[in-house]
This record gives sequence, structure tokens and C-alpha cells, in this order.
Amino acid sequence: MKKLLLSILLIYTATLQAQQVIPLYTGAVPLAVANGTVKEYTDSTRGIAYNVTAPTLTVFRPSGKAGRSAVIICPGGGYHCLMMQREGYIPAAWLVSQGITAFVLSYRLPDSRIMTDKSKGPLTDVQAAIAYVKAHADQYHIDPEKTGVMGFSAGGHLASSAAVLSDNTANKPAFSVLIYPVISMSDSIGHRGSRDHLLGADTALYARFSTDLRVNSHTAPAYIIHSEEDKIVPVENSIYYYLALKKNHVPAAMQLYQQGDHGFVTGMQPAEWLPPVLQWMRLNGWN
Repeated sequence: MKKLLLSILLIYTATLQAQQVIPLYTGAVPLAVANGTVKEYTDSTRGIAYNVTAPTLTVFRPSGKAGRSAVIICPGGGYHCLMMQREGYIPAAWLVSQGITAFVLSYRLPDSRIMTDKSKGPLTDVQAAIAYVKAHADQYHIDPEKTGVMGFSAGGHLASSAAVLSDNTANKPAFSVLIYPVISMSDSIGHRGSRDHLLGADTALYARFSTDLRVNSHTAPAYIIHSEEDKIVPVENSIYYYLALKKNHVPAAMQLYQQGDHGFVTGMQPAEWLPPVLQWMRLNGWN
């Protein structure tokens, strides 16, 4: 009961502190199919969004004294839906309580009915979100060099994609926080649902979108959280990504929990698992 009440309080706090919902694109939406439509809807009781076609950023700004850090949060959902509440608004509320400006990204879900290239749609959105936040740094009183991404599950794949595939400082995060992330598109450890929704049967794209294979010395540093018991996204996803970062001399830290299946941190309060992330950010000068 105590945890339930705390969760309700966090959601209520998040609602109060959500200053605005901003359309990610004010003009033409990149990769959009002309006259392509699907019905976008939200399960409000569970806080889950489906068929996202109009990407947005929900802004959470600290009241009172705040730092200069910002985190763009990418909820997970297997590239099929977005867990906006438990993997978006709840961690955003806690970050705000720590003086960090948070932006929850509702990104387009891969769908050939609305995208000319569904494999590039989500990445285009997260890069646009990073570029928007950096371009409006003065407005939000943040430092572009202290702007990072956080992603859960498939959102972790998206965040790691921004970390390894972004090709300029305007749309590249300073750091990434990856929570039980999908990393590999391989048959052995990849999450098939995420892979199928993002890439379909195009096996030629599997290596390209396996972010552990794309790490180089310019990849954004990462803090990674995973459970050894994860039955949905094997822990090897995080381990291989961490080893790739170390091989390329990219700063990285990883916390492995002995117990807990996929999504395990959403059964915990943010104050139970997020403080080490802030300590790591502080150690590296991002907080």
C-alpha cells in the first residue's frame, strides 16, 4: 500500500510539474507517408500509448532552484506501444525533484502505413528531440553539454541508437542511461518483438541496428541497468554493449541486479534505483 501511495503521489506531482506538451515538429514530419493515417490512442488507466503518429515532448521543469542538467526519456514498449506512465512520467517526476529538467518523448512507433522508412522513424524523432532541447537550452535554463537520454527496454535501444548513430553535436546526447535495454537484433539474444516491429524481415538491417556492433570512440558514455534474471531481454544485451564501450575507451558504468524479470525497476520507487545514476552523472560533470 505504501508503494502504491508513493506512486500515486509521484504521478500527481508529475502532472503538476508538466509545464507543457510540445509538438516535436512544427512543419512537415520527416519520413511521413502522404495521407498515411492510423488511429492513435491511449489506455489512460495504464498510461500506455499506441499508434503514435504525432510525436511530442512533455516538459517537466523543476520549481525553485534547479541544476543545468536535462534528460530526455524514451519509454519502452517493444516498438509496439509506449509505457508512458511507468517508464516516462514517474521517473521524470523524480528527476524533477532532484533539480533536473526532464522531457518525456512520445516517439512515433514503426509503421509502414505512416512512414516511408519505418526503421528510421523513431531514431529521427529522438534526434529531433535532442536537437530541440539543445536549441532551446536558454529557454529551459539548461546546459546543452549536460543533456542526455534515458531509455527503457526498446526505448533503451532508441537511446543507445542516438548515442552511437547520431553524427553531429546538435542531435547527439552527452550521455545515455539504458535500463534493461534492447541492444542486439541478433537471433541469439535479441528481442524479436522489437526487432520485428522496427525492421521486419530485412535481415540486412540486423547488424546495422545492433548498437553493440556500432560503438566507436565517439559514442556517448552510458550508465546501464539490467537484471540477470531478465527473461524477455537477456542481460547479455547490456553486457555486450558495456564491453563494446570499454573496448573503445568510452566511459561506462553498469549495475546488474541478481533478481528481477524484465521491467523490474518499475516495481520499485525511483529513489531506490535512480540515485546511483545521479552520482555517476555528477562524477562526470553532467549534474
